[in-house]
Amino acid sequence: MNGAKVASEPRPAGRPKRGSAVIDATRIGSATMEVLSTQGVNGLTISNIAKALDVRSQTLYYHVASVSDAVNMARGVVMDRIDVGLLEQDPWDEAVAEFAVAYYRAFQPLGQENSVFFMFVITNGQALRAYERFIKRAIEAGVGGQQALQLLLDLEHMTFSTIFEHSTWSSLFSPEAIAREGCEHLESLLKTREQGPEAIERKVYDGALRLARAVLV
Repeated sequence: MNGAKVASEPRPAGRPKRGSAVIDATRIGSATMEVLSTQGVNGLTISNIAKALDVRSQTLYYHVASVSDAVNMARGVVMDRIDVGLLEQDPWDEAVAEFAVAYYRAFQPLGQENSVFFMFVITNGQALRAYERFIKRAIEAGVGGQQALQLLLDLEHMTFSTIFEHSTWSSLFSPEAIAREGCEHLESLLKTREQGPEAIERKVYDGALRLARAVLV
């Protein structure tokens, strides 16, 4: 029909309008981390992530099917901070230790909220490719396949255990309350236990080095 306006196809619910800010995996991942940092794991909902992005929940659902997708995008944002090229350095055992420190630095800011990454299956491409590269490099260094996989799992466990340990101590006790109640022994022991960033990273490096050298024996 000449001159008649052709109706556009209906958009799926929540589809972003033309001209609106681009919502991609990086923005969603960053918003997810923002919610984790400010509201914790219990506050991680599609609604809160959408608020951090300044969009409606329906709009966010156009990009993710569930919180699991958002968490995997957050994992991707963190993994982008890690220089996987460190694994190509020689000697291999020291490269593993350097990689472990970079891994620790990337995830450490989220503290105890890193527990969210253990609640959902890993589907993020950056993470899976990094793990594949780690295993491939270990095999090239003479480590058996199953040993390489176990090393990866051990490093993951060691790194997050270190993060959880130090973030727990800092959030579990109130220095003001301890001083007010006159708990001298507790105050003294906690101060002794405190370690600066460099000392903690050295602990991660040494631990990773021991694990890497153990599989080369």
